[in-house]
Amino acid sequence: MGARAGAHRMVVISAVGADPGSGLFYNRVKGETERDLAALGLQSLVIGATEPARRQRDEFRLGERLALMATRPFRG
Repeated sequence: MGARAGAHRMVVISAVGADPGSGLFYNRVKGETERDLAALGLQSLVIGATEPARRQRDEFRLGERLALMATRPFRG
């Protein structure tokens, strides 16, 4: 791990909705990762959150398109 090699700072890209208690596997794993990184006691930990399903892609992904349509009423 970087901390054993002397690292004091870390920047991580996570996801909106990351929560170790989430019922969604992706959000739960991201939340667990954020929690575990925070426990390392680094001097500085920066966590950026992205919404990968909402960005433009070159390829068509049916599952993402359906999820975006289904969650549109719940997004701000």
